[in-house]
Amino acid sequence: MAATTTSEQNKTFVIVPGDRHAEVARTLAEPVPQALSLFDQFGLWGNLGVSLLGFTGAIFVLQPGGGGTPELSLAAALTAIVVGTVLGTLPVALAAGLVCGVGQGSSWVLINSAAQEEVPDRFLGRVTGLISLVHRGAHATGLLLVSPLFAVVAAQDVFAAAAIAIPLTGLAGLAFSARATEARAPATSRTRRS
Repeated sequence: MAATTTSEQNKTFVIVPGDRHAEVARTLAEPVPQALSLFDQFGLWGNLGVSLLGFTGAIFVLQPGGGGTPELSLAAALTAIVVGTVLGTLPVALAAGLVCGVGQGSSWVLINSAAQEEVPDRFLGRVTGLISLVHRGAHATGLLLVSPLFAVVAAQDVFAAAAIAIPLTGLAGLAFSARATEARAPATSRTRRS
């Protein structure tokens, strides 16, 4: 098998002709390693066709009886579209919510059980508070802020940057905490007089 490198980028990305398991492009701007197969083409154009059904189906919402019948008002048409969309997607959304809830609930129980088993009792409150913070706040914020990077930067580079940034953030928090503890120490060593 002959291997050729892309001429646009001087990177280690290699296109191997005929290899269906070739690595995908590092960014969206780079060429794909292979053309779509017949099966992939059916999936792509079938999905496009189903997506276009929404636009062609709009005439049946606006004029439900066909040509020559009175049209629905804009409010009635929008109401019909919203109700149809909700009724069509609600079962899938409920099923997905159930599956995600089971997965999240299981992970929550497992991580708290591991913390209760491994962490000394005097630190358990702090550790469970940290777990709760990361689980609820930092996770969603991180996804919101970092996910756009994957469109323009290679995934390996994003993960490498995260591997550097996360420990640095932890060290900065540790330094801040140590400084705050030192600043508070002289104030707590004094006794209060009533």
